[in-house]
Amino acid sequence: MNLIYNELVDNTCIKKEVDLPSFDEHYDVIVAGLGSAGTFLALSASEKCKVLAIEKTNSVGGTCTNGFVCSYYHGLNGGLFEEIDRKAAERSDIYRRGIHNPYAKSDVLYERLAENKNVTLAFESVIIGIYENGNTVTGVKALLNGEIKNIACRFLCDCTADGHLLRILNVKRGAGREGDGVFAPFTINKYYREDGEIKSVATDAGYIDQYESAAFTKAVLHAKAALTKEKYRRIIACAPMSGLREGMSFEGEYTLTIGDAVYEKSVPNVLLYAESDLDRHGEDHYLGGDVWKDWFIHCNLSTVSLKIPVPAGCLVPKGKNGIISACRCLSADSYVSSAVRMARDMHRLGECAGVAVAEAVKSGAENILELNFKKIQNR
Repeated sequence: MNLIYNELVDNTCIKKEVDLPSFDEHYDVIVAGLGSAGTFLALSASEKCKVLAIEKTNSVGGTCTNGFVCSYYHGLNGGLFEEIDRKAAERSDIYRRGIHNPYAKSDVLYERLAENKNVTLAFESVIIGIYENGNTVTGVKALLNGEIKNIACRFLCDCTADGHLLRILNVKRGAGREGDGVFAPFTINKYYREDGEIKSVATDAGYIDQYESAAFTKAVLHAKAALTKEKYRRIIACAPMSGLREGMSFEGEYTLTIGDAVYEKSVPNVLLYAESDLDRHGEDHYLGGDVWKDWFIHCNLSTVSLKIPVPAGCLVPKGKNGIISACRCLSADSYVSSAVRMARDMHRLGECAGVAVAEAVKSGAENILELNFKKIQNR
């Protein structure tokens, strides 16, 4: 049997037909990216499945730990993250600020993953290529703990936050707001000492396209260098991960729009609800869409927030089986993405997606849209 092998070379997708490889390992689910959503997806899916969890850095939690985003802004309660937060709070005798300390949360998440017998962890590892049989993902080639391996899977989950796996597959993509395609501004998050107290702050650091490597590097270095010029704060720590608010969008089986949310449109196969205002950062609001501009004013004058349905089709690349995207890269417009990205909801998105993927594996489905969503929603 011949397969299609996909690889990203110099930011270009290369496809070639190959013989069926000899797979070194087999897993039910492979999760790429152990950030705000991916960590919880791995934990959730592992209740029924054998999971390989791959992370390019040497720690877990993503923006909520390495990005120093340790407090919550909007998002709904409920789910595993509440237990994780309670465990982190119990470590306030070790880590100052307890629940709001990134290292406390990172430790608790790592321990939860490491103690799970159904999860295999691979740090400082990355997926290089993806195998497809027709339109169905069947496995990956990965640099795993310093060794290149071919690994088979039933489901592949892109939780990289920047759509790394979707880009390998050359899934049709979009970027930024409808006016000019610009992404939301990024932040530099830091801790500082003031009046004897340790405080944290997130500072908008300008517009950036993280898919343009040279410009991205220059912008981050410039923003961090600017911290040395702050006269009234003693900076004691700067987040190792840049505070990116937005990744690419892609063409999915359903594309969620701001109109779906504000006009309460009925959408199919709702996986979860998110809750937020429409706080898309930036100062040039005149370039935003008309519906967003109206609702931005409502939200920011009177603390109005929206309940946003997130259908499973937003996670499924159009025409693809055996793969989902469960992170800030969704099949949604820029305005919806800016609302759904809140930390609580990213945790819940990962957990809910893990439930769906595990059910798909156990039922033999190649696509989560084949599932009985009444059963999934109850779970």
